[in-house]
Amino acid sequence: MRTLILIVLCGLFSLQGFAQPSTVPDKRSSQSSTATNSTSKAKNNYEKALAQPGASMPALTWLSTDEKIYADSNLRRHTPVILVLFNPSCGHCMEVAVTMKMRIQELFGVDIVFLTGGNLLAELPSFIQQTRLSGLPNVFVGTDYTDISKQLFEYNGIPQVMVYNKDHILLKTYYKQIDLDEIIRLVRTE
Repeated sequence: MRTLILIVLCGLFSLQGFAQPSTVPDKRSSQSSTATNSTSKAKNNYEKALAQPGASMPALTWLSTDEKIYADSNLRRHTPVILVLFNPSCGHCMEVAVTMKMRIQELFGVDIVFLTGGNLLAELPSFIQQTRLSGLPNVFVGTDYTDISKQLFEYNGIPQVMVYNKDHILLKTYYKQIDLDEIIRLVRTE
C-alpha cells in the first residue's frame, strides 16, 4: 500500500509516533534543488519555491514535547507525507487536526507531521491533549528545530497543509481549510 506523508503546517506543530527519536539533529541542507531554482516572479510575489507543487520535501528536524529530536529520517521510506504547519492556539489548526484524527484509519499508510514554531514548545501539550493526537503511530507533533518552516510558510493562512507523494514530491498545498476527501484520493493514487 502506498503511503503519503502529510505534513501539516499551521503555525507549527509536530506529532509523536512510532519512530525512534534521533539524538543528533539531521544536518542535511534544508533546501531542495527546486528551491534554489526559484524564479524572480516567485521572489517578487513572496511565494516560496519549496511550497510549490513539484518541489521536493526539505529536510525536517523537530523537537517533540518530551524534548527528543526527530528528523525526516524517522519517517517511513516510500510513504506519502502530510506536513502541517500550524499554531497550537489556532482554532482552524485544531479543527484540521481533529478532522484528520477522526479519519486516521484512512490515513494509516501516510506519515503526518504537525510542525510549529520553535518558541511554541510549551503550548504543544495542550494542543495534543485537545486534539487527542498522542499515541498515533503515523503522527508526529513538534516544534521546528531548524527553522525550515520559515522557508515553507507562505502567509496565506494557517494551518498550511502540504501533501507529498511516496517520493516526497509536493502534490498540493492547502491553506486554512482542507479537503480531506481530496487529500485521501491524492495519497491513494500515488
